[in-house]
Amino acid sequence: RWRILLKRIDINHVFVPNITSSCCILQNFLESKKEQFLQQWLNDIVEAEFIYPQPINIINRQRDDISGSTIRQHLTDYLCNNYPL
Repeated sequence: RWRILLKRIDINHVFVPNITSSCCILQNFLESKKEQFLQQWLNDIVEAEFIYPQPINIINRQRDDISGSTIRQHLTDYLCNNYPL
């Protein structure tokens, strides 16, 4: 449902918590309204991935040695502490 979360987010990392929180809030709102998820949306994603392939093996030479799971955990902790639901 939220395509921005399916691929690399090409924005400044400062905005990632706001985007993630917004997607969570919208998801909760849609579920409260009993909105349905359409199978066609998944088909559209597959088609978009074919038209606009995402980089797979590009190495970010400017990264620290922090693993992705550590970064995700920090983002999760930050969101939980600063944006309670």
